[in-house]
Amino acid sequence: MNNDLLEKIVNNSIERQKQHNDQFVVFGNLYVFIKDPLPEHIDLVNIFSKIQQRIPPHLMTEVEAVYVGEFEELEGREVQSIYKDGAIYVTNYQSNDGDMLEDIVHEIAHSIEEPFGQIIYGDGSVESEFLGKRRMLKNVLNSHGVPTDGFNFEETDYSVDFDGFLYREVGYPVLIQLTSGLFNNPYGATSLREYFAAGFEEFFIGDREVLRRISPLLFDKIQEVAINGEL
Repeated sequence: MNNDLLEKIVNNSIERQKQHNDQFVVFGNLYVFIKDPLPEHIDLVNIFSKIQQRIPPHLMTEVEAVYVGEFEELEGREVQSIYKDGAIYVTNYQSNDGDMLEDIVHEIAHSIEEPFGQIIYGDGSVESEFLGKRRMLKNVLNSHGVPTDGFNFEETDYSVDFDGFLYREVGYPVLIQLTSGLFNNPYGATSLREYFAAGFEEFFIGDREVLRRISPLLFDKIQEVAINGEL
């Protein structure tokens, strides 16, 4: 579909329904509810138009709704967004369109992990690639005098303690410098699932060639899901 026409359709849908309330539908079946106001400079038309343009429809089927606002679970976990029970919850505190787009696409990635789990994780190749990078990360941190005792770098599941170690003790600015060429996004080092979601972001709204170079096995899996993964 022509991008100008697509933008007009999305814009008309949003504006028509926002005249009555802060609920609207995009793409014909995705319910969006604005619980708390967004900054005036955030352009929902731009954000949802890019999602429509870049994410294949068969990868959107698990998301039934997007809720925007302040939510206790987001604040409690100190995150910008979560996917839960068919819905994406995303904070209304957004710096720019790009950040909000990344938040939503990241959660779209999590939404497909269950239905496409066998394709993504079934043969163990993505897990093997992730653990190899985790081991290299541990060596890099140790070589720069960062103690890693007490943290299991072989654990693939999310750990609050490990997340806090990377986020607070090491710090993402330092982590970005130390892991250049290892992870496309420092949050991808947190767990196997976050490794996948960070790669999904890079594939669809970032630089695919960077992902192909840094994480070739992950790239192949996302490409398989994107092209041949319709259920």
